[in-house]
Amino acid sequence: ASEDSKVTLYLTKRVYYGAEQIPVNDTFYVGLFKDENFTQLYDLGRQPNPLPLALENKSELTLKLSLNLGSASNAKIYVAETDENGNVIRDEESFGYDIRLINSTAEFTKDRKEVQTVLMNSVYGTSTQDDWNQIFSEEGNDFADYDAISGNGQASAGTASPQTGDDTPVGWYLGLLSASFVLLAAGYRRWRLRGR
Repeated sequence: ASEDSKVTLYLTKRVYYGAEQIPVNDTFYVGLFKDENFTQLYDLGRQPNPLPLALENKSELTLKLSLNLGSASNAKIYVAETDENGNVIRDEESFGYDIRLINSTAEFTKDRKEVQTVLMNSVYGTSTQDDWNQIFSEEGNDFADYDAISGNGQASAGTASPQTGDDTPVGWYLGLLSASFVLLAAGYRRWRLRGR
């Protein structure tokens, strides 16, 4: 294998309660996939895939993986949190943790041989959008080049926007706003006419 095809992927797992990291005694699994639909796991030789991340009463763990991705100078690894069989976790509530990823698509080029992916979990339902914003702004210092943030099992475009979780219908508020403008305009017109 040529040196050209060797890359390093750092997988960092962090667990939160709200915006604070907390130690847990859980084993998480991360799958490294060839495709953006998360159907084909890479064969990592002696390494298992999905990879177990055992947090033995820790809040954070980083694995350094040296990988040989063949002769391609450009390669992508699609990273997702999975169960031990490699099935992508899509039901966060029954999993017990909310899932966020930074760099869920690890892209390697001939000039970029190292990528760090961060898998963040918070105890289900404990982190508000403000908590995530705080966590991500703290991450932002380390990940200036890697701004792709997504949920689990989504290929992350660089423009991925975090979901706010607020799906309140806004039509009624827009109608109220329009009515306010109409009243303001009518009041202003009367005031202008009276002033003459």
